[in-house]
Amino acid sequence: MNIFSNIIITTNQALKEILEERLELDFLDEYKWIEILQNTSWEIKKVMIYSPLKNIEDVIEYITSNLQPIKITNIEKSSSMDSLDLKDGDVVIPNTFINSKNESIFSEYIVDNNYDFNKFWLVLNWICLTYKLNQEDDLIDIKKNYTCDIIDEYWYNLAFLLNKNSLLEKTLFIRVIWDEIEYYKNWCDILELGL
Repeated sequence: MNIFSNIIITTNQALKEILEERLELDFLDEYKWIEILQNTSWEIKKVMIYSPLKNIEDVIEYITSNLQPIKITNIEKSSSMDSLDLKDGDVVIPNTFINSKNESIFSEYIVDNNYDFNKFWLVLNWICLTYKLNQEDDLIDIKKNYTCDIIDEYWYNLAFLLNKNSLLEKTLFIRVIWDEIEYYKNWCDILELGL
């Protein structure tokens, strides 16, 4: 197929539904367990790939086999770990991903737009820790042992896969701090500026 496109990847159902409506995306294809939607009315096609978290390797396989990415944006929700009191609605663009073994991946992607930081509550170049929490884990101990700003359960692995397939340099990671869905407007605006 080899469609030149801006690609959005998400594993979050709520984010997928908001983006589908906001970007006027239509169904394009299914591949294994992933769903592909697109908007062809833009000058450069927008393709969104929605996948359950366990199938993220299939997403990379689909991209490398079927698309020519101009830019990839991965948008997910995250939890704050920093001491600067990130709050719901804040948007973080991390550029460093570490895992529980302190292995790290650095993204050199440069945001090439002039954002109004006060308008969007946007935070650039932060550290994302991938750590699978269980009931015995104490967040205070994790904060002592790891230097990080936000925490999730998988995104180091995605950065690793993107890097392995020479796609990391085209990828922008957007993380939304939220518990309530009404905070979506900030990240939608930032996403559209990035596209």
